[in-house]
Amino acid sequence: MVITEERESSINNKVEVSYLPQHLDNPITPESADELAAVIDEMVSEVDSDQDYVTIILTSPRGKVAVLNIGILAGKGIGSIEYQGDDEGGNYSKGVEDVGRPVFYYDFGNPRFFPGDSRVAIDSIKQALVRFYETDGSRPDNINWQEWSTEAVDW
Repeated sequence: MVITEERESSINNKVEVSYLPQHLDNPITPESADELAAVIDEMVSEVDSDQDYVTIILTSPRGKVAVLNIGILAGKGIGSIEYQGDDEGGNYSKGVEDVGRPVFYYDFGNPRFFPGDSRVAIDSIKQALVRFYETDGSRPDNINWQEWSTEAVDW
């Protein structure tokens, strides 16, 4: 019964995805977890740049708002995730390799910074999107997470 309630709730989620300028006024609105995950493949195939950034906002029927900000290095098959939710924020994916400095992705020409060890496989990002959608915007549990603040970085 609980699973059914979660699925019914997920069906009513409002999900908005933006990665191109036209999405600011007319965001992509996936209607399933699989459609949300497929956005990453579409984004990688449509955009010429090797660096891309996507924002996903989920509003549940209960009014919970959660955001995933994702940077993708399509040519390397990796990316970084930031999770912000009602009950927690400032959580970044934790990968296995640390490049020793912050990494960044372009969000409409503006750099968005992530920890140097935040890069994970694109397949893990797509799995995280499925879990994010199916759990009404909870922080995906298939990713290791870390707190990070750009204030602590020596630029």
